[in-house]
Amino acid sequence: MATSSTDTRAAKLRKLNDFRRELPYISQNGLATLLQKVHKEGLPEIRQAKAMKEATRSILSSMNTYGDLLLHEPMATITGDEQNIWLTNCMSLLAGLYKQGGNWVLPGNQLGHRLERKTWAIYASFHTKLQHEDTWFLLSIARSSEVASLEAGISQVFSKLLRSIFCNKIADPRLGLCLPHATDSTQDIRLFFTMGGWIQDGLAMKQTFSTKGDSGTKFCILCNNIRSMAIHTEATLEEEEDIPGSNVTHLSECELATDQEVLTAFQTCQRLSRTMPKDQFAMYQQAAGITHNQHSMLLDQALLDQNILRPVSGYIHDWMHTMASQGVMQKSIWLLLSTTNAWDHMESFLQLWTMPAALAKAGKLHDLFTPKRTKFYRENQRFKCTASECLGLTTLLQYMVQRLWLPAGIQVDQRHSFLAMAQVQEMLQATHMSTVSPAQHQVQDALTIFKRAGNEAAMVRKHHWMLHLSTQLEAMGFLPNCWPLERKHKVVTMYATNMMKIPVFSQSLLEEVLAHDIHAVQTSDSFEESAHLVQKRHPSAQLHKYLCESVFKAAIAKDHIWTAAAAMLETGGQVHQKDYVLIQQENQWGWQIAKVECHFEAADLVCSVVRTSDLVEYDAATYSTQRLSTSFLLKRSCVQLSGLQRASE
Repeated sequence: MATSSTDTRAAKLRKLNDFRRELPYISQNGLATLLQKVHKEGLPEIRQAKAMKEATRSILSSMNTYGDLLLHEPMATITGDEQNIWLTNCMSLLAGLYKQGGNWVLPGNQLGHRLERKTWAIYASFHTKLQHEDTWFLLSIARSSEVASLEAGISQVFSKLLRSIFCNKIADPRLGLCLPHATDSTQDIRLFFTMGGWIQDGLAMKQTFSTKGDSGTKFCILCNNIRSMAIHTEATLEEEEDIPGSNVTHLSECELATDQEVLTAFQTCQRLSRTMPKDQFAMYQQAAGITHNQHSMLLDQALLDQNILRPVSGYIHDWMHTMASQGVMQKSIWLLLSTTNAWDHMESFLQLWTMPAALAKAGKLHDLFTPKRTKFYRENQRFKCTASECLGLTTLLQYMVQRLWLPAGIQVDQRHSFLAMAQVQEMLQATHMSTVSPAQHQVQDALTIFKRAGNEAAMVRKHHWMLHLSTQLEAMGFLPNCWPLERKHKVVTMYATNMMKIPVFSQSLLEEVLAHDIHAVQTSDSFEESAHLVQKRHPSAQLHKYLCESVFKAAIAKDHIWTAAAAMLETGGQVHQKDYVLIQQENQWGWQIAKVECHFEAADLVCSVVRTSDLVEYDAATYSTQRLSTSFLLKRSCVQLSGLQRASE
């Protein structure tokens, strides 16, 4: 009896489905990757779950050049007892990696409503590779309930961690840390490094440095004279980001603090804590912006003796949290849409646009303006979205303001205020691609226009942070941000989600993430300097035929060609198939717009096939074009950045 190909495929699909249903849950993509790897490499000889834990610890235990990789450090608690916290031996980690070639994370909670696994994670990296999450290494992990029981909280954890690195009796990285080669001693290297700085969100900074932060009268550790504005309302502020900040718009109005002045202020607070009455001392702390605790990092005498603590020159405001994570831009978007009463038009307007694939992962922007969410914004008098959504939404609102509202002359001051803030955000995004100047003037102009538009009462603490971003950029030559750390959180969450044994939670999570990081360094393309393909593979038969006939004009073996859905640019951004991009071009604008058809690599050359557009009309006010299309080949290094397009085009 003959069997049709349809019957054969149906049988194969049933077998695949039965196989999948008999396994513990694993995503379709995860199972597909697993099956493909087993098909290609075969089954490991050892397959037990216990052996997997043994394999992880075997890798970690081999990294012991400067002592055990995992340190279980005792720390003082508020009850007078001791609590051990897990730390990573940074020097053994670096030595082990060479041989082998403070934000919160909230995992899904299978243990019920109690947030027993809410976790503090401390990462560290070197400034040359800050944009790649694979180059940030986990140095400590601790459940928030553990940290809450400690004197000075996370500040004490930082203190002990920095001691383990810079007050180490075995080696001092400032004098050079020897990293031995696995087999050839002539290839041993000496690595020199010191403490560069801290980058965190405002709440983490507040707890790390033991300051009052946004809740203090003196809320800025970098300024001696800045105090919060009075609250001109009887309503209780439910959100910390709504607490009034400063109405100062120019850095020249600020009396900038020095490292020594801040350290002296903490020493003074320490001295007064012994003599001043409790009520008076509480008032003093509020005025000074300090939360005193003798175990605070800035009072650690060992670190002070080593000159490691730099609370001003090492204090880095994260521009992502400043601008896009319930920050300045969300405040400006609320003011813009409220004064124009444009809420009901946003959903249909945003449906006209297609975002670059890298931004589209954050979700559909028009979902931010469903009737239910719009009602929430109006009732709570605030606009909320994620940082990634904020980037895409800001660009489209700029277009709407310049194309529709400014020509109509409606609420002109508020429109200019929004555009000025949006331009600051664009400037900050561009800092990793080129030199940005003059950054300070742009920030000060934006704050001045915001205030002039009648928004002084809406100026919060993050508006003041903006003034310090440009000085940090000038001092360091670059401006780090927390985008890669948000991606890094996903790795921690991935392992934490299925860990349910609370007593060994921190240790197990630290072991798993470190093992993941070590493997990622060995296999990741994060250290690739030039443009390259992401998760590359050999092309399909159809694409292989097209490339040989239309691009190479010669027969090239399929195994010598690679393709991918996305390519990484030299600047760290990703470009996906079907994205519209700006490419370098010798014309009067210096660029041209094109649609990416495919990426490929052959003979160590990374290229893209793009469909270019002949410019029909260019609108300088909105940076928008109308175009005709033509296909051609393009070197990946010529691409400047991704753009977005109208859905109808």
